[in-house]
Order: sequence, then C-alpha cells, then structure tokens
Amino acid sequence: MIKGKLLNELQKIVRIDDTCAVTDINEIAKDSALSSCDPYLESEYLSYYCENLMELQKRWVIGTFQDHLSISELAELYGVSNSAVKSWRKSAIMKLKKSLVEHKI
Repeated sequence: MIKGKLLNELQKIVRIDDTCAVTDINEIAKDSALSSCDPYLESEYLSYYCENLMELQKRWVIGTFQDHLSISELAELYGVSNSAVKSWRKSAIMKLKKSLVEHKI
C-alpha cells in the first residue's frame, strides 16, 4: 500500500515536470517585459505569486526578482549559507510550478 502511494506521488511529480517546461530562472528575471514594469505593479505581481509560499521562499523570490540579489548576496543579507538560499529557491520553484499547473496559468 505504501509502495503504491509513493508510486502515485512520483507519477504526479513527473506529470507536473512534463507539463511545465522549466526555463532558466535567470532568463525570467531578465525578461524585458517584466523589467519594464512599474515597480509598484511588479511588487503586486510578486505578492500575488508569493501568497502560498513560506517566508523563506518569499525572501528568495523578492530578493531575486525585485531586488536583483544573487544567491551569495541573499545568504549574506540573512546570515545563512549559500546552500540554504538554494534550498529556498528549489522549494519556491517547486511550489510555484505546482501552483501554475493547478491554475493553468
């Protein structure tokens, strides 16, 4: 029974991965359409997408896309290791990806 549930979860993850083509996150950050946005509007967009994220994941999203900080800069700012920030990034991307698939955005 446990093996079956694990297999179902893995299949779900594979479907999500197949549905969403993950592009380089830096390409998204450098997108001219996003960078030419009004700063207030950009902040509103980020807030909307961050609603379901945990605080650490929000820190990564806001730091990366709004403040244009690197992983090492975020790590120094919050007094954590680079690998901790990479963990925030990984979990944020997975949650955002799952949310986008569920809402078909």
